[in-house]
Amino acid sequence: MYSETRLPHGSALWRSRGSAGGGPIPADGCVDLILRDGRVSVAGPSTRWITAGGDGAGDSFGFRLPP
Repeated sequence: MYSETRLPHGSALWRSRGSAGGGPIPADGCVDLILRDGRVSVAGPSTRWITAGGDGAGDSFGFRLPP
């Protein structure tokens, strides 16, 4: 299950729980900081559509920054 909370200036906080992956992610030019399995990673800026990976052992959390 995916949920998202919009913040001012186009940013957002999001959470993904129990995802097996495989969902499409659009090329929106955004940058995401992602916390998954105790590691923080940076994704973007996205310039092409990609397929999302699974959540791993626990939930995934992210902070999306606008282009």
